Amino acid sequence: MFDKDSHVKSFALNMWANYIETGDVNLSAVDAKQMDESFNALTAEQMEFVVRLRRLAVKEMTAT
Repeated sequence: MFDKDSHVKSFALNMWANYIETGDVNLSAVDAKQMDESFNALTAEQMEFVVRLRRLAVKEMTAT
């Protein structure tokens, strides 16, 4: 699962994004919604930052 440092960074970035979205590093807003869990609405700035973190996570996962 964590063969490369980039995989660790990708995982950590996604956990950070989850924490911003729901307050739980293991639960994304999408997952929380599917589970009918409540979570606070994000500001536009927070949403932009979450998107940025998720994009960085993808870059790290695909890095060679």
